Amino acid sequence: MLFAATIAAGVVNGCGGDSTAPKPTSGLRIEAGANVSDSIDVTLTQALVVEVRKPGGAVATGAMVRFTALRNDSLPYATAIAVAALNSQNFSSFVSDSADAKGRASVIVELGSVAGKAGIAITVPELGLTDTAWYTVQPGRPAKFALGVIDTVVTRGTAWNAGARVMDRAGNPLHSDSVSYASINSNATVTASGQITAVTEGRAEIEVRYGTTRDTSRASIVPSGLLVGVHPNDGVYLMNLDGTGFKKLTATHDYSLFPQWSPDGTRITIYEGDPTTTVSLTALSPLDGTRTPVIPTPGSLLAGLAFVRPDMSGLLYFSGLRSDNHALAIWRMNADGSGLVALHTVTEGYGFTHPAPSPDGKTVLYDVDSQGIIALNVATGTANALGLQGFFPVYSPDGAYIAYVSSTSLMIANSDGTNARVLSRANATDQLMAPSWSADGKWILAPQDGQGATLVRVSDGVALPLPFASTLHQLALH
Repeated sequence: MLFAATIAAGVVNGCGGDSTAPKPTSGLRIEAGANVSDSIDVTLTQALVVEVRKPGGAVATGAMVRFTALRNDSLPYATAIAVAALNSQNFSSFVSDSADAKGRASVIVELGSVAGKAGIAITVPELGLTDTAWYTVQPGRPAKFALGVIDTVVTRGTAWNAGARVMDRAGNPLHSDSVSYASINSNATVTASGQITAVTEGRAEIEVRYGTTRDTSRASIVPSGLLVGVHPNDGVYLMNLDGTGFKKLTATHDYSLFPQWSPDGTRITIYEGDPTTTVSLTALSPLDGTRTPVIPTPGSLLAGLAFVRPDMSGLLYFSGLRSDNHALAIWRMNADGSGLVALHTVTEGYGFTHPAPSPDGKTVLYDVDSQGIIALNVATGTANALGLQGFFPVYSPDGAYIAYVSSTSLMIANSDGTNARVLSRANATDQLMAPSWSADGKWILAPQDGQGATLVRVSDGVALPLPFASTLHQLALH
């Protein structure tokens, strides 16, 4: 069924003997259908009608009138307004119509989905005439709401707003006075206006309601700390544990760098190049990224190295190939590279292992595919399997526990290998990232593909996702 548009009454034609009648004027005049205000997606009952007259005032019968819907500059790909011929319901951005015997041309107008000001440009090219019909598009009824903050990472005392937005079906914002907020747990408080404050470390959840619709705004409330991580083939980056202060320390073209903090936080050790041939070791300053080469001495002993980690005194431990027979060994040296010594030749497996010294340097853990995690007594050279299946073992700051990863979980065990248990499960782990402990031993940064890393509380296994780290690899905590 064709749309029936209401056409405005004709203008007075000033011909005849009545000297009081208005004289016809030349130009383009909007007769009806403009300056209308209505809701989104409404087809207006009154058509847009214009009258065209030639110079001298005669009606411009047959003149081609062009109606062009103007785009909204802020949303150029959305439909702000549309037009259609009187005998059609096919709305588009352009319609032309020939002026009738009274010099009039008309189109049907449909308001678009973008609330605000909308316009239709009217042109008569043969007479050089232009004008614009303006409309006000009002938002529709409330249909949905969205959260400005779905998930974030903050420290205690930080305040932010949930940013709930009520919208019509097209996404135009509406007043959000009817949105209500409630804290699901005690980790954060929230006001009636949606202002959230982080209270205690943990996973905060705020329920947000609008009518019968509800959603949850979440936050990981983390302790103070620093992270270093790698954008593969790009660089090494430093940031606070809440994701603020993000900065690039140095550029790199490598994928595996294994950045590790010195105990005092003044150095970050990375290795670059092929671990079996062209590898180099560098200490980065976390202040400005200054590079200091670390050259193992005597270097004639080595044919390669990887996975360098310090003990609490700053001595560096790593796995590397011996130059004499290319056998894999575990090595130790001073922070400046001097005093290189082989602690143990690994005969139980193949490929690089991941040595981790105890805080006092008396024991070194390493992993072997066939036997799991092994503890090396530095003084005696004795290596004993702990019965733990996993990789990237690391001692807690007090040496009482071992954290390590399996293919799907962050694990923890006593330092002698007893009481092994799952601390946190993950979809998959970053195969080039080791767990790292907070200085107080209360938290472990665990690798997790797709999320970069998760901070896990040791006492109860509460996991705090770090969404900002989703593009980073080989993260390490200080």
